[in-house]
Amino acid sequence: MTNQRVLQICHGYKGPFVHICRQYVAALKHTQVTTVFLTGEEDTSIANQIDGKVIFLGYASRQLAGLKRAPLKALVKLCRDEKYDLVVGHRYKAIYLACLLDRQFNFRQLLGVAHEHKLVNRWSRRFFLRIFGKKMVLAGVSRSVALDLKADLKKVNAANRVIVLPNVINRDESFILSKSDARQRLGISPNDFVVGSIGRLVEKKNFSLLLQAFAACPEEFGRLVIIGEGPQRALLESLKSKLGLDDRLSLLGHISDAANVVSAFDVFVLSSGTAEAFGIVLLEAMQAKVPVISTNALGPAEVVADAGILFKNGDVDDLKRALTFIRGCSIGHREEIGGLGAARVAAVYSIQQLTHALTENFDIKIA
Repeated sequence: MTNQRVLQICHGYKGPFVHICRQYVAALKHTQVTTVFLTGEEDTSIANQIDGKVIFLGYASRQLAGLKRAPLKALVKLCRDEKYDLVVGHRYKAIYLACLLDRQFNFRQLLGVAHEHKLVNRWSRRFFLRIFGKKMVLAGVSRSVALDLKADLKKVNAANRVIVLPNVINRDESFILSKSDARQRLGISPNDFVVGSIGRLVEKKNFSLLLQAFAACPEEFGRLVIIGEGPQRALLESLKSKLGLDDRLSLLGHISDAANVVSAFDVFVLSSGTAEAFGIVLLEAMQAKVPVISTNALGPAEVVADAGILFKNGDVDDLKRALTFIRGCSIGHREEIGGLGAARVAAVYSIQQLTHALTENFDIKIA
């Protein structure tokens, strides 16, 4: 094992960020990684999912506004005790804090990961990076995010290097339930054709589009199952009744190990709009050999490429077309499409790929 130390700073552990932090720890094998969550109470179940030291600072989101003095003070204390070779910041507030820490500790390397578009679309953020973050290498999780970063940074002639570091999958396939076991777990009939999706019930996921497209399909088409919780539940419940989907749609709420039951679906649909920068759920469905239908928004389309079916972003009729096509495929054809997805994940979105990208761009020894 090397003596190299890495500090990973993350805004919080909601959404996909436990998975994301875990994948960076796995990719940076043989280094000593400390992961810090700025928000969120201490949670042993979260800590147990991530190797290495995990620290929960427990700040509320409002405490990360402004100059962020309190979290900065806590991080300064941490950095006095340890000498870090690389600091990784996920999302802007973590990137901001990493830059300020560097002013005091002069780390050898800094990496800031942009998980959404428009990370530095505010002039204040661009100006900050130009003055205080010259050393920071910025990474977009997709080419579209990286291009977005480059375009914004160019406006202030910032010198930051921009690279692409896609999310990857770090999951033992043995945890994926068989189709019959997954359906039993979810209470789904073994005989139904099931269209499924997973995600927070928020506007950017555009589940209302999926409901409309599914409602336009014949009643005997099958069932629609959505796993996730969020502020748009009431809207979707209302739309469910309005579209006559009371007997055909199941909103199952949050399921902590949803990736392990994605195998219950005959097809997985990502209906998100252009705000979607990547789509980790696509990797989870593809790894489980479930054929995917995805919006052709730039980030998700890059993930799926030719290993799934794309529909025109925001177009109900085109999504209906894609659903109708996959429903009409033989089981063998659907399995073939699912196999293409699994092969693409293995070839492009593995931990080994992230390790290679990190060692190619940073002076990190992993053996």
